[in-house]
Amino acid sequence: MRNLLLDCNLHMDTIHGKPLHLPQAHSTLAGTVESAAFLDVPTVVVHAGPFVLDSREMHEHLEAALATCEALTSILRDNGVRLALENVHPGPATDLVRRALGNLPGDVFGFCYDSSHDQMGGPRPFTLLEDMSDRLLALHLSDRVREYVDHVIPGDGFIDWENLCGLIRNTSYGGPVTLEVLTEHSRVKERKEFVRLAFEQAARLYDLTFA
Repeated sequence: MRNLLLDCNLHMDTIHGKPLHLPQAHSTLAGTVESAAFLDVPTVVVHAGPFVLDSREMHEHLEAALATCEALTSILRDNGVRLALENVHPGPATDLVRRALGNLPGDVFGFCYDSSHDQMGGPRPFTLLEDMSDRLLALHLSDRVREYVDHVIPGDGFIDWENLCGLIRNTSYGGPVTLEVLTEHSRVKERKEFVRLAFEQAARLYDLTFA
C-alpha cells in the first residue's frame, strides 16, 4: 500500500480503527496506530462506543473508552499519530464522545465530525460542531436526504453547506476535506461519474471553507 500511494502521488489523511468498546480494542488499535505511522497517516478515527447507546450504559462505556485511550496514549505520542473520536447517533452515543474528550489530553485526542450522523432527524443546528470546534482533527462529510438515506454527495440532500463550511472555517482545522459517500443512495450509480461528481463537490466545499 505504501508503494501504491507513492506511485500514485496520493496521501491518506485518516484510517478508521476499531471502536473503543469492543474486545481487544487496545491491542488492535495499537497495530492500527503503528500502521498509520508507517503510511504517514496523521489521524486514526474511531467510534467511542456503540452507534446507538442506551443512556443507562453511559458510565460503563465511558470507563471502557477512557481505559482504552489511556492505554494508547504513549503509543500515539511515540508514533506521532492522533486519535479522533467520531460522533455517531445523536444523543447518548455522541454525548459519550463529548464526555470522553473532556477527560483526554488535547495533544493526541480530538474530534472527527461526521455531518450525516450529526444531521439525523434534521435539519438541525450545527451545535455539536460549534461545541467541539477546538478539538477538530478530521472531517467525514456527506449529505443526508432522510432517515436511512444518507452518505450521499453534498448537494443531494438537505444539509446547509455554506453555513457548515463557514463554521469549519472558524475552527483551527486546516484540511483536507474528506467525503464519506456511497453509491447506495446516490442519484448516480455509475462509478466513474460518481467519483467525478464527488470530486467536484469536494473541491467546492474546500473553496467554501479554505479559499
